[in-house]
Amino acid sequence: YYCPKLITVPLFNTQNVTDMGSMFNYCTNLTTVPLFNTSKVINMNNMFYYCPKLITVPLFNTQNVTNMNGMFYVCSNLTELPIFDIRSVTNIKDMITGTQITKITFKNKPANLEITPEILGKPDVQITFI
Repeated sequence: YYCPKLITVPLFNTQNVTDMGSMFNYCTNLTTVPLFNTSKVINMNNMFYYCPKLITVPLFNTQNVTNMNGMFYVCSNLTELPIFDIRSVTNIKDMITGTQITKITFKNKPANLEITPEILGKPDVQITFI
């Protein structure tokens, strides 16, 4: 959290981590992150909040994540995301607000979760579910 000099992140063991909320919040010079083991993560709330130089994100295992609120909020250089599995998500508000993303695809949409461009924080985004 709040590491403005951080540019890249080394791969470290995250196999037992359940909460990555705000982990890289305000890391304003962060450009890339490695593919962490996120199989047990439940919370990714604001994980990359205000990381304007972030340009790529790997395909994290998100099948157990319930909170993706503000995950990429104001990641203004981000143009695309991998296809995240959102089967457990209950909060996805403002996930891509302030990004350059124009299309997003999700896997395993929960029946009880409304997902609209406005909820994602990007009124012009095209949403696809597979």
